[in-house]
Order: sequence, then C-alpha cells, then structure tokens
Amino acid sequence: MSGRSRGRARTNTVPQPTPVAAPGEAAAPKVTTPQRAPIPPVEQTGRGRGIAPEQERMQSGQISPVSRSSGESPPQQHSPPRTSTTSGRASVRGAFAQAGTSTVIGQIERMSLREGEPEAKREMRIEQVYRTRPEDRTNTVGTGGQSVKLLCNYFKIVNSPDWVLYQYHVDFMPPIESRRMRLGLMRNHDHLFPMNKAFDGSTLYSLTKLQNETTEVASKRETDGAIISIKIKRIAEIVPESPNFVHLFNLVFRRCLKLYGMKEIDRNYYDLRNKITIERYNLEMINGFATSIALYEHHLLLNAEMIHKLLHKTSVYKVMMDIYDKTRSDNEFRDACSNELIGRVVMTKYNDKTYRINDIAWDIKPSDKFETLHGTTTFIDYYREAYKIEIKDRMQPLLSILPSAKDKRRGLTKPILLVPELCILTGVDERMRMDFNFKKAVETFSKVGPSDRCKRLSEFVQRFKTDEKVKGELSRWQMDFESRPAEINGRILQFETLLFGRDVLKRLNERADWTNDLKGCPLLKTIRLNNWIIIFPQNKRNTATQFLQTFRSVSKPMEFLTQAPQEISIPRDNAESLVNALKSHVNQSTQMAVVLLTSKRKDIYDAVKRVCCLESPVPSQVVTTKILEDERKHKSIVTKVAIQMNAKLGGEIWAINIPLTDTMICGIDTYHDSSKKNRSVCAFVATYNQNKSRFFSRAMIQETHQELAYNLTLTVKSACEHFYRTNQTFPKRIVIYRDGVSDGQLQLVMESEIPQIQKAFNLIDSKYNPLLSFIVVKKRVNARFFASTGRGLENPPCGTVIDTVVTRQEWFDFYLVPQCVTQGTVNPTHFNVVYDKLNLAPELYQKMTYKMCHMYYNWPGTIRVPATCQYAHKLAYLIGQSLHKEHHNSLCDKLFYL
Repeated sequence: MSGRSRGRARTNTVPQPTPVAAPGEAAAPKVTTPQRAPIPPVEQTGRGRGIAPEQERMQSGQISPVSRSSGESPPQQHSPPRTSTTSGRASVRGAFAQAGTSTVIGQIERMSLREGEPEAKREMRIEQVYRTRPEDRTNTVGTGGQSVKLLCNYFKIVNSPDWVLYQYHVDFMPPIESRRMRLGLMRNHDHLFPMNKAFDGSTLYSLTKLQNETTEVASKRETDGAIISIKIKRIAEIVPESPNFVHLFNLVFRRCLKLYGMKEIDRNYYDLRNKITIERYNLEMINGFATSIALYEHHLLLNAEMIHKLLHKTSVYKVMMDIYDKTRSDNEFRDACSNELIGRVVMTKYNDKTYRINDIAWDIKPSDKFETLHGTTTFIDYYREAYKIEIKDRMQPLLSILPSAKDKRRGLTKPILLVPELCILTGVDERMRMDFNFKKAVETFSKVGPSDRCKRLSEFVQRFKTDEKVKGELSRWQMDFESRPAEINGRILQFETLLFGRDVLKRLNERADWTNDLKGCPLLKTIRLNNWIIIFPQNKRNTATQFLQTFRSVSKPMEFLTQAPQEISIPRDNAESLVNALKSHVNQSTQMAVVLLTSKRKDIYDAVKRVCCLESPVPSQVVTTKILEDERKHKSIVTKVAIQMNAKLGGEIWAINIPLTDTMICGIDTYHDSSKKNRSVCAFVATYNQNKSRFFSRAMIQETHQELAYNLTLTVKSACEHFYRTNQTFPKRIVIYRDGVSDGQLQLVMESEIPQIQKAFNLIDSKYNPLLSFIVVKKRVNARFFASTGRGLENPPCGTVIDTVVTRQEWFDFYLVPQCVTQGTVNPTHFNVVYDKLNLAPELYQKMTYKMCHMYYNWPGTIRVPATCQYAHKLAYLIGQSLHKEHHNSLCDKLFYL
C-alpha cells in the first residue's frame, strides 16, 4: 500500500507457497521476491513488521482453508493466456486443457458457439436423473382437497420432432497425443459440418449427418509437413429425450442469455446495465435469472427464477485502507483485515469472476514477478497488457485464494492471487445482517410479490424471444419455448385442528397461525418444575426478579407448575464465572438451569452449553437481559421462554391428529462442524409416543465432511428401543424425512443410508421388519407458484400441494406450500419419496407431511419442513457450533436444544 504501508508489504521472510498468478489467465507463477534476513519476533515493532498470525499458521500448515462455495470460480478463470498459431495446432484462447476429461457436457457447450476457437471447457457432467420412484408405484397424484388454479415460473419447450444429434468418434493416424493439435487438424474439415458441432479431440457431436458411416480425410501437419489421416466414424444418434439433449438445451439457453447482453456470475446471469443503487450502504444490487431446463412429467420445461446480487461499490483495497486508518499497530491492522476479509466472497472488476478469500499474502505485492508460458512478468505488467489496467499502489499485499476441488482435478494446486485494488466485496457481512434498516432497504427491491414476479418473468421471456441474436441462435437449434407460464391444477389440504391440555381443540384458519390461541391455554402436558436454578450477574438482580415474577404469572394459565428457583448471582457473566457456578450448583436432582447474560458473546454461550450438555447434563435456558428489559415485549418473551422450558423438560405443547398407530416419524439433517475441517454432525430426531408429540434425539460426529450419514445403524436401533420402552411395542411403521441432500446424492442415499437403517432392524430382531418410507426434503428450489384469484395473482394458500406438471417422471415427488406468506413470493418445499414400503396413497403422504409442519414447538405456526427435520437441524447446529461433541445420553428424550 502506498505511503505508510510500503514496509508492510515486504516484511514476511518465510517463503510463501508458489501461487497461481493473476486470476485472469496466468500460468502458475513463481514469485521472485528478494530474500531478506529474518527478523526475530521480539524485535518486530511498529507498522510493517512481523508475520500476521493467519499467515504464520498457514506457513506451518495449521490454518484450515475456507472452501469456496459451488460455482464461484469457473475454470476459465484460471486459464493461461495462449496465442494463436497457424501450425496445425488449435488456437485456444482461455482454454484449460485437462487430460482425460472428455465429458459430453463440455463438448456440447462449445457446440453452440460457432466460433473458430472453442470456449474453455467447464467441468460439468451430464447427470442422469436417478430413478427413485418405486417400481410398483403407478399413481403419484393425490386426490381430495380444494382445487386451485395455479401458474408457475415454468415455460414449455417446443422443438422439432426430427431433431437428432449425431455422435462421431475421430481417430488420427499416426496417433496424435496433443489435444490442441487434434483440434487444429480437425478444424481444416469444418466444411463437413455446416451446422453446429463440438469436438473434444476424440468425440465429435453435430446436427449434421455425414452420408457415410465412416468418412476418411487427411490434414497436413505444419510443424513437419507430415500428412495425418483422420477417420470419422458415426457411432450414435442421440434423441431429444436423452440427457445429452437436456444439457444441450441448457447450454443453448445460457448462450442466448450471453447474446442477450447478460453477464455470467456464479453460473447465473445478471443484467449489469440496470444496477440499483442503495446509497446509504454504498451498495449496488444487480438483478438476474437462474434458469434450467429439464424433462418433467410430460414436457421439457424451462424454469426461470428472478435472483439478486449485492455488490459493494468500494474496492477491497479501500476497505483495507479504512481499517488501516482506524488501527494503531501492524498486528492490529492485520488481525482486523483478516477478521473482516477472510471468508468473504469478492468479485474481480475486470472479468466479473468471484472467489472466496482464504488468506492475505502480506509478503507479495503487485511489483513481484512470476513466470508465465512466455517468460517472466510482474502483476503490474500482466494487468496492463491483458486488461489495460494500471495498478496504482504497487506495495499493496495480495489476496490469497485456495484452488477448489475442481481446480485441483485440473492440476491447479497453487494459491490464486488477487489484487485488492481490482476486487470488490459481494454479499453482506454480519453487521448488515443484524441491521433491521438494511434488511428493509434491500427487501424494498428484492421482495417481489406474485403478481409482479409473474409479470416480470413473462415480459422477460417475451423480450428475450424477440431479440434478433437470440432468435438466430434458437433457430439454428430448431428450438423455441412458449411465452406464457405453464398452468397447474393444485389442491389445498383441509385446515388442521390442534389438541392442547384439558382436551381443548383449536381449529386453525387459512393463516395457520395460533399465536393468540396459546394465550391462557393449558399446554398438552407439563412437567412440574421443583428443582431449578437461575444464574445472573449481580448488577442484573432487578431484571432477574422481574423475570421470575412474570414467569410465575404466565406459567399458571399453562398449568406449568413451578417452585421458586435457587437464585445465584455472580460478579461478572464471563465464561469462567458461569462455568464455576454451574458446576457448583447443578446436581443430579437439578431439572433446569436458567442463565441470564448481558451479551450475545458466542464464547460465553458455548461455555454454558458445554457444561449443561456434556459435563453436568441438565436442560438449560439462556436469555439475554437486554430483551427481557424491553417493556413492550417482556411478557411475550417470558411466555415463549416458559413454553421452551416445558418442552426442554420433556413436556408436550400441543399435538395434531396423525391416524397412524405404532408409527415413528423421524428427521435427519447434517451440519458441518465449525471447529474442525472435514468433520460433520448428523442429527437424528424421532417421535416416540402415539401422539407424535414427544421426540428422541441423537447426534453422530462424522469425520468425512460430507452430507451423507454413515453411522445410522446404532442411532436408529436406539430410537426404536426408546419407542419400545414407551409403548411396549416396536414401531410397525417408520417414516424418515431426510433434509440436506441434493439431487446428485440420491443414489448415495439409497445405497448407503437406507441399508444402514435396515441393518438396525436386524440388530433388534432378525424377524423385525417394519414398513419403511424414506422422503428427501429440499428447501432450496427455484419453483414458484402463483394462485389466480379475482384480485389477480397471489401466493397459494397455506397447505397447497402440487404433484403434477412440474414433478419428475423418475420420482414420486410433490411440492408443498406449508406456510402463509404475506410479503414477497412464498418458497415451496419439495418432497421426494425415494423408498416406499408403507405404500400409502399420495394424498396420505402429503397430509402427514403437512401435519408434521405444525409440530415445531418454537413457533406457533407452520414451518417449511416437518418438525423432526427442524429439530434435527437445531441439534446439529448446536453441536457443530458450540459443543463439538455428542451430547450426554440422559438428554436424548428432551428437546434440550430448542
């Protein structure tokens, strides 16, 4: 950095790993920073001295790299620049050659380019949709309920019926090892394929059918004048229903989006010409579309969803300089920069690619040199020649990004270096997330209602189709799609009735919200609280006294009977004082520990939970004094705390009628442990009473950093045994809702998790064989539905089910709208029954799923997923964020993690 910061950029004397230079297209560089004598740590004083702690840990191999999110760094970003030649070699600008990756998707992608030089191959695969629909399941459409007419954000694809893609295999004699040379030799015969084609060096795809099955041609190799024979053999005809064509449709459409003037960022396309400025926060919002084409029940459909992205108007360099001005020492500056930037996603100004920062290379600066295919150059010269950009501060440190798994598979293993001056931050930080006014400002532009959303999507499709460049590209592929969104017949499930204490029944309305019904209503089952403690700071005694008074008043109508707690005041609510107080006063007869904190510090919260969940197991309730001191919300907050406490003790708040006796309904979710790389938490929650209102919870630590659970056998066995202790019978039916699984993991789930569950049955008894159904839950979907009413388009009513048109032929699946949303457009949840031995009618699965969305005790309304999934998420989050160990067995029959 200029001025004061120059010394800082050259202080680290420990050599860095050889980085990959300039993310545009530089080869793996070798930085030639001059060697300097090490400075003893005790002598490092003032700014510009010493190694940042994060840098030091990275050099010693102790730092845990932050992985980039999927799709943040397209492979073209790291490609070395290559100049065109006329020697028979392929002239490939920006192409990243990867040996052995001749995936069809890369070949088809280049097919739509019609350019002399193929675009860089993406690392994408043609994904066969894994069939999970049971063989004997013929009917996947439910009956009953109120019919509702819906529109959706899907558009029907129209294509010519005689459209066939031809696949050829190309041989060279003598054999040619260089892929680039094979591409160049084959380009001399482009006249054979007047229509679009794709060639990866051995396999060629085209819409042109050569007259003969085998065609032989020859090319002259310009490097030595040798004549190379080329044999082109037609080996397959690919019909439009094949996965190859589905991917081709997607790639053609993405190509059309580029022609339409939209810019690709993170695999989605945005319109950078119409940015929305949020001046107060110095941000810009860009709007775009996430699109995909797939084969559904009866038709190929285009799904188009509006998306938004936030960009900071200031560069990362400006952020670092602002931090520099606010700090007093070099170590403080470096720590502050690391805390602010590491883990954040940045976008490069010159080519709009995104990366996640892993570290800051304090000892490397833009004036350092690195090696390319054409010699040695500096970062400054590289950006000047490649992008016509002049870097102003020649002494600024560089941002270090670890290559992704995909990059490593391409042979790119060194860190990628970015210049802060040329990067801007994307997304929001924690301060913005906590800022209510910020959320409101963003939602003004991002929350779009059903009517406006459908209108904008339809207008976009219409404008898109009439663009001359897009029309030309679509016509070359004989491809078209309808302008009007697809219509669907949905069904609205009946309103549910909840059961409270003293057999009080509450019938819900269309909003599925029973906040007011809870007031003065007895809970279904309460646990008498006789022995409990409350810990609070000395200076918050009045807050604690007021809390206890209100707690007694609100718990009486609930019939939640309590004795006065043991009050424990501590000088300060730091971690050490709280841990000592808990260990001193919690014993085997303690039923509950309530802790009042003056701050939301994570380390203090974690310390409390570790004692209460691991060392001295007892249900615990942590409340901040600030929220209790809000007089307007005080009673409401204490009421919610009382309900939570009863649930944590093993009580039941309400129940709903699910007429399946001896049935255990389970939920599974995973969460990646924040304390250790490559470790995940898998949580399993199951109902264990006939009302499905009490829950058994277990968690497993996985050392594989993957979503799939590999330790289910013993967990399912223990849940079944707990069910037996309560009901004197093992469950005859088991329904498992599995959250956190992508479509690409369905086969792994079928082949790994379900066999583990079945193994648990054999461990209980060789003759024990309950009926099992396994349902995959997916919240992150781009499907949107709009109900047509007399007032225009609105969100579908709560309880709307969609099981036709946009469901898949290979699946037994449905969408459910379980919540009532009054602002923006509601997000439906997708359910896929991948294993089905209960053989229930489709409407029974749908009704059971909707009923379970009512059973989350932390919210007096429906939630997006069945309650067992949400409980599993809460448990996995607690262990992954705070405990980092499996909780004590004595807490398994309590919702201690609410």
